Amino acid sequence: MARKRTPRVNDVQRWLGSTTVPLFVLDTERRVSLFNLGCQELTGWPAADVVGQVCQYAGYADVLSLDALTSCLCPPPEAFAGQEVCLPAHLVHKDGTTASHLLHFFPLRDDRGLQIGVLGVVKPFTPAPPHTASTLPVHQLHAELTALRIAMRHRFGTQTLTSRSDVMRRVLSQVELAQQCTVPVCLEGEPGTGKEHVARVIHFGSVAKTRWFVPVDCGSSSPDELQQVFDRIYEESYHESARAAGMQPGTLYLANVDRLPRDLQHVLLHLATPAEPPPKPLPRLIASATNRMQDAVTADRLRPDLFAVLSTLAIELPPLRQRGPDLRLLAQHFVEEINRQGTKQVTGLADDVWKLFEEYRWPGNLKELSAVVSDAHGHCTDNLIRPVDLPFRFRTGLEAQQLAPSLVPRPLPLDDLLEKVERQLILLALERNKYNKTKAAEALRISRMRLYSRMEKLGIEDREASKSESSRTKNAERDARSDVREPTADGIEDGVEDEG
Repeated sequence: MARKRTPRVNDVQRWLGSTTVPLFVLDTERRVSLFNLGCQELTGWPAADVVGQVCQYAGYADVLSLDALTSCLCPPPEAFAGQEVCLPAHLVHKDGTTASHLLHFFPLRDDRGLQIGVLGVVKPFTPAPPHTASTLPVHQLHAELTALRIAMRHRFGTQTLTSRSDVMRRVLSQVELAQQCTVPVCLEGEPGTGKEHVARVIHFGSVAKTRWFVPVDCGSSSPDELQQVFDRIYEESYHESARAAGMQPGTLYLANVDRLPRDLQHVLLHLATPAEPPPKPLPRLIASATNRMQDAVTADRLRPDLFAVLSTLAIELPPLRQRGPDLRLLAQHFVEEINRQGTKQVTGLADDVWKLFEEYRWPGNLKELSAVVSDAHGHCTDNLIRPVDLPFRFRTGLEAQQLAPSLVPRPLPLDDLLEKVERQLILLALERNKYNKTKAAEALRISRMRLYSRMEKLGIEDREASKSESSRTKNAERDARSDVREPTADGIEDGVEDEG
């Protein structure tokens, strides 16, 4: 009887690589070690390009890049901890198209039980049974964020925005309009609302995307530095040598334009509205301010004619506290952005962290959210960020916001308040001087007649006059009593006799 032949490892790998069932293998360092024929046919990417690439648990906006594909292949960290996971995914084809699939991740172990990698099997997207598909909200959030990034990329280009809230719909429509024209744009919003990012989205989605995006902070830059920037832009727009060198900027972004010195506002206005058209197009102006620019014009900090030029298209960015439906997507976005930068991979945030995030008012907006997530990602020792990982400043800030607001005194009418204070001061002066009005008037540094007048108007009793009146009344009563004769015994007898 012939002995049964046991398949060798190389035979198994050769068979897996040639099968038309799409599957792939990642080692423990998330490096692709197998990308079989089925995956190549499904994605259009050859195995030679994919094998050896390190996968990151993060979404990519540029669907034409290889990183976008490998990020789709990366399982959540739970799969590398020995769990079987089934997730929906949007696999990216080499031509930029995407299709929904289900990815089944199975841990691979050696004969000692140690995990040596993860096997991924791609199946058509169907409503997965509850016992196979992951129902963890953090996994669903990752898939939703990936789909949103792809949709936003098709709409706005590689520089994408993350939003699904109603309050941001108007902003997205205005950004899309700004990408289709070249007029100046004015961005207004609280610090940290992402004004510079929106400016970059507008620039890289416009016809000027092949030229420079030049950001300038008018609040932190010195007047000399700002003057040098304006002079260089003027030179590059009017000199042929600059054109040959390809140094033409496409967009000049002016942050905190309301803090630009008045003399430089005149220079900027001259650049924006030149008397003669330059040989090359001037850079587009996108300005931003943390307060309403109209208020800066009213306070005479911003020239009205410059404001009229910059505010051709005004976009107001809402604060994070008004973007409730965007909070989870934005936090997950920041988690995955950090995953892209290193070897440490975090799935997302735990449910109890979401509760704290939704209670917090985020005074620093997106910038603060990014900093909190970054610090928590660094302290996290698990697959999920938990409350203990949150930075101290966030916890203390949340506690401070939960304190009862301080009592604010109710405003009083000014006349009533002044009369109350005047009454108290006059009474104090009278009491200290034993109601001697001459001395009280001297203490108050007013005349005696004015003191009488104010006391009468304020209804302050003149105790000295009252005392004198009381004394006169008592004396009069005493004199009246002395005029009446007191009856005597003789008088009584005389009266009786007379009466008889």
